Amino acid sequence: MDGTTLLSLLVMVVAGAFLVRRWRAAQARASLVSELAAAKGWSFNANEPGLVGKWPGEPFGRGEDQSARNVLRGSRGGHKFIAFDYSYQPFSVRSGQPPRRFGVIAMQLPGALPWLEVEHENLIVNPVEARHDIRFESELFNRTFRITSTDERYARAVIHPRLMELLLDRGEIGWRITDEHLLGWYAGSHTPAGLERRLTLLTQIADLIPPFVWRDYSNTDPRGSAD
Repeated sequence: MDGTTLLSLLVMVVAGAFLVRRWRAAQARASLVSELAAAKGWSFNANEPGLVGKWPGEPFGRGEDQSARNVLRGSRGGHKFIAFDYSYQPFSVRSGQPPRRFGVIAMQLPGALPWLEVEHENLIVNPVEARHDIRFESELFNRTFRITSTDERYARAVIHPRLMELLLDRGEIGWRITDEHLLGWYAGSHTPAGLERRLTLLTQIADLIPPFVWRDYSNTDPRGSAD
């Protein structure tokens, strides 16, 4: 056996071992999430490609080989939600770059509202990207979050002092309102404790949207929209 053949066999063995490890990790992950769903009374689906292009904005629309796996559906505080593991492979000239993974939660709102995005500094992909950043009175808040919206008056109505206080205390995720969904995302995969914490946070955000915002921008009464 010459050196070239031996090297080729070695590469095949290493690649095969890597694929087996990745498959086992994926199976273990699916088992963990399905057990969580059973314990909480939520539904579980291992893979839903249709979720990949369902919403615009971060963390979607980047790279290749996007996937939405380990999908949970349930309800929290009267709001239906979908939670899933999202990943994509970055475009790169370097080989072997690992995929980027995010935990995503999409919570149903009582009605459609205009676009509003709140990005935590730890999740901003391109901090120098030219975008209209709405500034607030708190410099700490401005340093920690980047706020963008199609309507500044609306953004200031939603992000009132009580919500700003909540976000500074617990708002470690990025989130946005896009039509009838409140969508949150964060780097890494869901853990049971992390998912509970972030579901609670998104529920609080939804419940802190003032009634006049629903009336003026959605012609909706949220009190009559709970499950």
